[in-house]
Amino acid sequence: MSWQQKPFRQLISPIAPETFLSEVFGQRFLHIPHPQDRSRFTELFSWASLNQLLNLSSDATAGIRIARDQMNYLIKKDSHTLGDILENLRLGGTLILEGIDRHDVTLAAFLDALSDELATQARINLYLSYPGMPGYPLHYDSHDFFILQIQGQKRWQIFPETVNSPLRESGQFAQTAQTAPKPTGPMLAELLMQPGDVLYLPKGYWHQALAEGSEPSLHLTLGLYVSTGLDLFQWLLNTLREQALFRRAFPLTLKQDLPAKAADPSPFAGHFQALSAELKRLLADPDLLHSFHQESVAGLSRRQAFSLPHHYLRSSLELDRFLQFKVRQVPHYLLERDSQLLELVYPKEKLKFSVAARGLLTDILSRTEFSRQQLLAAHPEFSWEAILEVLLPLVQDGIVVPQAA
Repeated sequence: MSWQQKPFRQLISPIAPETFLSEVFGQRFLHIPHPQDRSRFTELFSWASLNQLLNLSSDATAGIRIARDQMNYLIKKDSHTLGDILENLRLGGTLILEGIDRHDVTLAAFLDALSDELATQARINLYLSYPGMPGYPLHYDSHDFFILQIQGQKRWQIFPETVNSPLRESGQFAQTAQTAPKPTGPMLAELLMQPGDVLYLPKGYWHQALAEGSEPSLHLTLGLYVSTGLDLFQWLLNTLREQALFRRAFPLTLKQDLPAKAADPSPFAGHFQALSAELKRLLADPDLLHSFHQESVAGLSRRQAFSLPHHYLRSSLELDRFLQFKVRQVPHYLLERDSQLLELVYPKEKLKFSVAARGLLTDILSRTEFSRQQLLAAHPEFSWEAILEVLLPLVQDGIVVPQAA
C-alpha cells in the first residue's frame, strides 16, 4: 500500500471521503476498525522506524516529552540518554514525539500528500505508552484529529464537548481543558483501538485513553488545523492594510465632543460609515472568498524541496543544455498585480513574471514532466530563449527539476 497516493481516502476507507466530510467531520466521532488488516500501517511506521529515528536523530530525542502523573516533562537536550527515557517510561510515562514527520521521510511524504489532498495544515505526533500506565488525564483538544493505531492496544473513553469550537490559542476569550467545565453527562463511547484501526475525534470532545494487553501501545495522532471564521477575518485584516481608507485615522476630537450615549451624534460617524460601506462591499464580493482559499492553500507549510545540484544555475544559458524536465506538484495560484506584473504564489514564496507568461506558466505547472520539444510545440508564440527565462526561477526554487540526458 502506498500512503502517498490519496492518503486521506485510504485512511478513512471504507468510508467515502464525501460521506465523511458531509456527515462526520465536526459532528461526531468515528471509529473505523480494520480486523482483517492489522498490519495496514506497517509501511507507514513501525517499532523499527521508531528505533532508527531515536538511534540516529539527536534532534528527535531532544524534542521528546514524557507525560506522567498528569504532568508534562521535557527531556532536556543535555540529558536525553537512553536511561532517562526508559526510566520515565517505567515510572508510567507516555513518550511523546511532536512533529515526528520532521524526522521520518515516510511520514513526511504521507503528511505532505494528505495536507495537499485536504488543502489544510496538518501535523503528526507519536505516542508510546505501556499497559496500565495513564499518561494524560481527561482532556480535550482544540483541533480535530485522527488516531492511527500502529501497534498494541489502547482503550479510549469519549465524552461530549462542553466548549463549542474551542480556540487553538489561549487568550482572553479562550477556554482550556484546565478551565473549561468538565463533562457531567454519560460517556459517549468506550472502544478498544487495535493495530490498523482509525479513530476520528472532533475538536472539543473530551477523552482519555489507557494502553491494554501484553505489549506497549504505539500510535500516531494526525492533527488537522482547519481554517476558521477568525482566520478569514485575520486574513482580511491583513489585506485591508493595503487600502488607504482603512489606514486613515478617525477625526481628532476633544473629549468633551465625544457622544455621551449611543443616540448622540459622533464625530467619528462619517468615517465609520465609509468603512462600513467598503467592508460590506468586500464581504459581498465572491472573489474575496476565492482569494482567501487560494492564499490559504498557497500558505501551507511545506518541506524545502532540494534538487541539487540544479539550484546553483545562475543564467538561462546554463539551463539550455537540458532537454527533459520534471515538475514538483505544489499548491499555488497566479495573481495579476497590475497590467504587467504576474505573481506566482506558493508555500512561503513568491516569484514574479510578466503577465504575458501566464499561459506558459499555467501549462508548465499543470504537467508532471515535459520536454523542450513539447513546450515549443505547445507555445509557438515563445522562443526557446524566452521559455528559458521563465523556467530559470522555477528551477532555482526547486519547482522544476532538469533531468540529465
